[in-house]
Amino acid sequence: ATFKRKMSADTFTVIVNHFKSKGSKCGSGDDDMQGAGNCNGKRVAAAKALVHWIESDAFFMSKNNVVIMGDLNSYAQEAPVLHLLSSGFSTPMNLNSAYTYQFNGESGTLDYALFKGTASVDSAIWHVNADEPNLLDYNLDYGRDALLFDSTSPYRFSDHDPVLLGLTFAIPVAPCASGTVKNDWSDAVFGNGIGECVSVTPTIVTLPLPANASFASAFGQLVSVKPDEGFQLVVTDHYQLGRFAQFTVCAALIADGRRFQFTQRKAPGPDFILHSAEKVRSCIVVDDNSNEQNPAVIDIAGNIFGGAKGGNTMKTLLIGTPITNLTGFFQSYFGSVVRATDLVFVVGVSDLAVGRPTSPPSVSGDVMIVTTNVLNYFTTLTSEDKTARGADTPAEFTRQSTKISLALAKLNADLFGVMEVENTNTGAEDLAAKVNSLNSSRNYTTVGKDELQIGTDAIRCDFMYDTNTLELLEYKTLDDSNSLITGLVSNQSDGVIFGKTGMAGKSRVPLAATFKRKMSADTFTVIVNHFKSKGSKCGSGDDDMQGAGNCNGKRVAAAKALVHWIESDAFFMSKNNVVI
Repeated sequence: ATFKRKMSADTFTVIVNHFKSKGSKCGSGDDDMQGAGNCNGKRVAAAKALVHWIESDAFFMSKNNVVIMGDLNSYAQEAPVLHLLSSGFSTPMNLNSAYTYQFNGESGTLDYALFKGTASVDSAIWHVNADEPNLLDYNLDYGRDALLFDSTSPYRFSDHDPVLLGLTFAIPVAPCASGTVKNDWSDAVFGNGIGECVSVTPTIVTLPLPANASFASAFGQLVSVKPDEGFQLVVTDHYQLGRFAQFTVCAALIADGRRFQFTQRKAPGPDFILHSAEKVRSCIVVDDNSNEQNPAVIDIAGNIFGGAKGGNTMKTLLIGTPITNLTGFFQSYFGSVVRATDLVFVVGVSDLAVGRPTSPPSVSGDVMIVTTNVLNYFTTLTSEDKTARGADTPAEFTRQSTKISLALAKLNADLFGVMEVENTNTGAEDLAAKVNSLNSSRNYTTVGKDELQIGTDAIRCDFMYDTNTLELLEYKTLDDSNSLITGLVSNQSDGVIFGKTGMAGKSRVPLAATFKRKMSADTFTVIVNHFKSKGSKCGSGDDDMQGAGNCNGKRVAAAKALVHWIESDAFFMSKNNVVI
């Protein structure tokens, strides 16, 4: 099988084998009584056939990195292995001392990863099986005690040790001289080898591209990306910065400083198609020219991001960060990608946090209310319950809860409406306690602390309020069992909006609560909500293809039900300060 390493031009071919074993006789001429054992002739024939196949079949033409791997059932100085080695294959292992198998009180190598090609190689053997007693493996032969088996351990998963082979394709070269750049993309770009220095004038690519234009003509070239008149290049997405050292740069109107969602400024409509096409012509991905995942230091053309693991000062990359120059090799894998050779930000890379708020903004008022989604705050770990949605381990939960509680303590609000807390009476209470520990002037508790569940979803909406400043007067929830919204619910194709006991909903159940400001007669009512997301489809009539996205119909239904509830339920009578 031939494989190509993603995000590169590197290819290699691997042949996996299992030669005839020594366990049973093959007959006259095949069995060797001088050490190679039964069926040695069959193994020699297999090795010769393998080499002839590689040298003669068109499948292997132009394939210069070939690996022969597998259980060859031959020790290092036996004819099958020697034939493969004499045919140009090699191994970096010291076969004089290597072993992958134990038989009759002696060790030796039956398993190999032999290589021929231009890549450099490294190899090792994981001695996890051959040295281990077979009493640790899976079978229960001879009435073996089943309690001896340890499913949490890899030891003795087989009787052969696995062989590891590393292929390194990149060839380090000296830095390029001034006025030249390194060809890090492909042999075909400039007709010379990968890693060679070339002198070339970059092709100018101006974003956004004209209507009906594409990036195709620039693929494989050194390009310099520039903004069109009235636009600037800004960072618009960095979701893959930590994993692949990539981020997205787009042309945005100078007056905006960033790109906005279509329906942030316009109602859903046919112009969304034009907006989407313009976005494709406006954006490229910037890459670090490396296939490493989760690098310790993220270095894109000399700009270091994160990097704390590499001893660097931690740096951020904010959405909206402007760029004045972007030069690199242009290619297409999962979109339009520039592997940057030169990247300059308007602010210095050490100052990329310019514009990052150092403290929450201040708002005037007698009471401060904050609404915030806390992204699946679950005290139940996913390692404990697969239906949980938050942290996987105690360490992850500590990281999550520490950061969220610090942020809420800094906000220092009288009342928090929180979304995506675990739907138990302990999730939001745990968060409230952690915030209290950071802010001695506050004493937060939750409205839902006596409700085991609010709605049927795994997550809920809840309130954290400071009992030093606010008094909870009453609260109420809205689900599909409320007769006031029966008509709206029945109009839904699937018969649900918020759900009810025994029936899952789409949007989470709204929670309304009335508070009184202490030492005053002032009251206000707040309804905390979490409408259905756009992430998954809801079906015909609910999904909007003109900008509002999946499940728009469900969100419209939730909004109508909410307004009807406020206008019709006695709970809201005489309440003239209402917040949604």
